Amino acid sequence: MAVTGTPVSIASAPVSLDEAKKHLRVTQTDEDTLIETLILVATAHAEQRQGRTYMQTQKVLQLDEFPTVIEPPGPPLLSVQSIQYIDIDGQTQTVDAADYQVDTYNAPGRIKPAYEKSWPATRSVLNAVTVNYTAGYGEASAVPVECKQAILLLVGHLFEHRESVSELKLQEVPQAVAALLGPKKVYTL
Repeated sequence: MAVTGTPVSIASAPVSLDEAKKHLRVTQTDEDTLIETLILVATAHAEQRQGRTYMQTQKVLQLDEFPTVIEPPGPPLLSVQSIQYIDIDGQTQTVDAADYQVDTYNAPGRIKPAYEKSWPATRSVLNAVTVNYTAGYGEASAVPVECKQAILLLVGHLFEHRESVSELKLQEVPQAVAALLGPKKVYTL
């Protein structure tokens, strides 16, 4: 299984530069580029830790064959644009949208054949099935506040501790980031 998607840019990050600077109590602009990079790194870490997608993103999931139920990674699942597959003869086909149902309510979302339908047979090749879908909460204002706070905590930590080692004996705030991200973590098999 392979998933690709558009990487988050600072223009589409769930935390703005202004929000991060306010959190860091930074008023000058000479470290804006660094802070923007830290926002992107912290967002990627938080998304990976939760198994979620925060901002609306187009994604592509490739599978070797149709499973009984397709669970696109990186919920919340917003919509499915298309499902394509390589048929037994080696031709690329598109599954008619009326032939499958999409569950955007659960996390992860699910895609399965419609009532009295089944997935078509595929050629036995790698990446025979391609699902194009949209995932994420949408706008930054829709991202859960605890996710945004975890991103800000990570940005603050990375901003203050720019090296991988320190002479100081630092202690983690009692699993603050893990505590904020844990309740909405997506577990998959």
